[in-house]
Amino acid sequence: MLAGPVNVAICSDCVIAACDQTVDYARRSKPVGRDVVFSEKIDVRGLPDHLLAVIGRASIALTLAQERFPAPNYSLLKVAEEAGEFIKAAVHYGENRGSWEDVEAEAVQAIAMILRVLDEGDGVNRIAPPRDRRSDA
Repeated sequence: MLAGPVNVAICSDCVIAACDQTVDYARRSKPVGRDVVFSEKIDVRGLPDHLLAVIGRASIALTLAQERFPAPNYSLLKVAEEAGEFIKAAVHYGENRGSWEDVEAEAVQAIAMILRVLDEGDGVNRIAPPRDRRSDA
């Protein structure tokens, strides 16, 4: 478990969370997005490192999706699609037909799409978060 504020280095291949410093253990050192620094207002000390890594990977996936597929799009429908893929991966894992890494990978994608809807809404379906809740505010 982490003991204090967390910096997450966004890298092309991995995310490593560490106390009081940003640690970059990427196989490639070229950053693909902005660094994410969790605010001291968020108490992450109770979260296990593996969950922090999933959250960090979801942040990367969110940034990449926003760059590759700019709004407006069917973000809300993507949430449903990714949730279904997560459930399928979990069921396959339970049946010994898939890996835990597959489950985590699908969780990352589902979390990323949920965050995207919370941040920018779904322009196609006319769902817009309040202005003060958007990153472009």
